[in-house]
Amino acid sequence: MDCDRLVADTNRSPAESQAYRRSSGSLDSPVRFARLPVMASDRPKGYFTIRLAGFFFLASAVLEVATTSSEVPLLGARRGGLVAAIYHLVYAAIFAVMGAGLWRMDRWGPSAILAGTIFFSIDRFAFLLGDRTLGYEELLAFVEPEMVQTAVLAATLTAVVCWWGFAGYVLNRRDSFTN
Repeated sequence: MDCDRLVADTNRSPAESQAYRRSSGSLDSPVRFARLPVMASDRPKGYFTIRLAGFFFLASAVLEVATTSSEVPLLGARRGGLVAAIYHLVYAAIFAVMGAGLWRMDRWGPSAILAGTIFFSIDRFAFLLGDRTLGYEELLAFVEPEMVQTAVLAATLTAVVCWWGFAGYVLNRRDSFTN
């Protein structure tokens, strides 16, 4: 039944609708719904999610460039100056490559995600080996250092697990990357 017939069926009185259904050979259901045509899409499954993630990786690259003068926790201390600028620019380059690979859905996109995830994981584990209370001096005046260290550990491990989950998702969808 097409949409026009459904609309025509709803404009009839109940008796007319029942007579119409009897004449069309359908007594099984008092209400018939139109079957809408299925929209065929040539986009792969997960297309929107992957492109959106690519956009956010590109935005992260821009933010990394904008924060090149910010200090970073590296090798057990807060580093600034040229070291921090290089750190931010390396992350900006990684995010830009990851974002471009996802946005364009190029074949090398999943490999870029995997490489970026490995780099991020190594960086975060190196951070965990250092002083986890670094940069939280104001908070330490109110909270015990053990609580801060536990919270930082939990947040860092959660971030690493989420990155690996996303990398797994992209690798699972690697057949969608065709360019």
